[in-house]
Amino acid sequence: MNKVALGDQLHVVRPLVLAADLGATITTLQGSISVSDYLITRCVEAVVHGGDLVPPVAPDPAAQSITSKALLDTLCVSAPEMVAEAGALPIGQWIDLATGRATATGRLAKVLPVMA
Repeated sequence: MNKVALGDQLHVVRPLVLAADLGATITTLQGSISVSDYLITRCVEAVVHGGDLVPPVAPDPAAQSITSKALLDTLCVSAPEMVAEAGALPIGQWIDLATGRATATGRLAKVLPVMA
């Protein structure tokens, strides 16, 4: 079976990420974004899409927490009155609802998903 051993290169990348100027701006095909926001979006993608792999990759708790906060911050822009309710959900459930991987019910159904 073909597998990519990404962890083998972690020792090379980790010091570079830790030394990065998180306030610096980088340019992507979609436009400019801070290094901090870029890393957060990559974390969200890794957590959400890690479940699509066969076998699925269980997210690291720290990555799950970063993802949950980013999605709550997004909800705060569109429906700040719903942040407390969404924040009370288990993290995995919140991520699934916020990204449209599960269907929200009740009051949250009117404002979710925040990212699809």
